[in-house]
Amino acid sequence: MIKNLTLFLLATFFIFNSWSQFQEKITANRPGQIISAYTVGKQTFQIENGINYTQSTWTGFKTVSFSDGLTLRLGLLERLEANVSLTPGNTNTFLGSTKSSSGFRLWNLQVAAKYNVVQGKGWIPHIAIRAAMTTRTPGSWQIGSNFLLVTCNTFDWFSVSTKTGVSFAGAKSGATFPYTLNLGFAVSESVNLFAEVFGNFDNINRPGFDGGIYVLPFDNFQLDLFGGYITGGAVRTWFAELGISYRIDWRGNN
Repeated sequence: MIKNLTLFLLATFFIFNSWSQFQEKITANRPGQIISAYTVGKQTFQIENGINYTQSTWTGFKTVSFSDGLTLRLGLLERLEANVSLTPGNTNTFLGSTKSSSGFRLWNLQVAAKYNVVQGKGWIPHIAIRAAMTTRTPGSWQIGSNFLLVTCNTFDWFSVSTKTGVSFAGAKSGATFPYTLNLGFAVSESVNLFAEVFGNFDNINRPGFDGGIYVLPFDNFQLDLFGGYITGGAVRTWFAELGISYRIDWRGNN
């Protein structure tokens, strides 16, 4: 009985990992707050980069931030990838019209793994799980973590994606519960639009909204542009971002 169960589990593992995750066109973890439910596929390396401008205002104060979000993704198996992301940036704080502080910081350093659990289409969702070690707090190297569940339902000309999970900024911080709902619309084979709502379930009165466009002029190359804002509370925030993604694969070289 144990032998048969072991053989069944091994066979299931190899069958699952034989399903190809490699897509004809690049699938990136950007634009927006959503991440892809797809992994990049075995023998594939992907670079994703975005230049972000963010401005926040509250009573008498304003912060202006420029940051460069970089993600490197490597396919270990067809359905398993490792990725590293970091976001260096500079923030200027103003009191009225006078700059009160300025500083360079490294936000959101993450080392993560993502595994595709279910391959779906139409009403059957594509499902992936992702686990990461993080340094989420600006200026702090306290180690945190997050665990995400990502789904995507794809139809002929539109898609519905979700991201939910739990995040811990560090040992002394409580849990937060992020969410994202993403609607994608295919204008053509290479042009897509999207709109999102995102935030944290533990701060449900402060949702964010964004939307934009991404274009695939070549199978291995993506350009994107999007912007959005975060509502609720005393702080008002808006942002805009321009990004590129590029895929390198050596699958055909074997």
